[in-house]
Amino acid sequence: VLMSRMPGALKGNVMRNDTVRVEQVPSAELSGKRILIVDDNPINLKLMQILVGQLGGTYDCAESGEQAISASQHGKYDLILMDINMPEMDGVDAARHIRCIEADVAKTPIIALTANALPGDRERYLAAGMDDYLTKPVSENSLIAIVRRWCQSATTSGAIGKQELISGRANIDPEIFDPVQGMRLSFGDQHTWIMVLNLLLDELPAYARKFAEMPESDLEQLAFHSHKLAGSSCYCGTASLNQAARDVEIYCTQPDLEKLGPALKKLKHHIEQLMQLDKAGVLRPDKAPVVQTV
Repeated sequence: VLMSRMPGALKGNVMRNDTVRVEQVPSAELSGKRILIVDDNPINLKLMQILVGQLGGTYDCAESGEQAISASQHGKYDLILMDINMPEMDGVDAARHIRCIEADVAKTPIIALTANALPGDRERYLAAGMDDYLTKPVSENSLIAIVRRWCQSATTSGAIGKQELISGRANIDPEIFDPVQGMRLSFGDQHTWIMVLNLLLDELPAYARKFAEMPESDLEQLAFHSHKLAGSSCYCGTASLNQAARDVEIYCTQPDLEKLGPALKKLKHHIEQLMQLDKAGVLRPDKAPVVQTV
């Protein structure tokens, strides 16, 4: 029954048995550094907290552009990681306000975080006073490169003293659900991957209702919710869902109504696929492929 509802989701009797080691990464790159993390998506916010903490840094968090401005006025930071797409005030406007407040004092590097870097975005970020940008999902290596570029006296000593051995064994199409990829994107940490996966699966029914109720002509709301879903799914090992959400956002922000309809249909299909697999009990951690620490 499950296979008939979701053609292509399962690959018959094909079994996967993938084993990869997550590379060690420096643990002290952010030692002594204080970071302001700005993101309205709780999954992304939590993951950035974990990554900054793993790299030895301390952090404060803001969930909106207004909170980011307030935090920058009352605290001194070595780096600001600024999400772009937030309601009320986006990251670009928040960066402009922060630059105005700083005036002639030393400027804090502001790094844009974006799920979709579209043509012209880099120039728009720089014009707002931002210094650089990172595309989600953010990896250890990409954040380390930013730290070395923009934070003076970044340290490079030490390494995280663990490696993860991921053994995946499932007959689900890896484009739909791939725990190996999910572990890699979750910084090699099993507990982080389980946390973000559960959060995503819990959110899917609400997303299904929203996309079913929203008219296709409401480009602003479609772009907003598809962006949020792209952010929530980018660390989970759900590549097809993530790409479908990104496509809908692109076709809304750079309007292409001819492509939007099929893209939205595809997104709804991928949401339904994962909901059905979750209902079948094959996605949650107690049913997921084994992950061992060695």
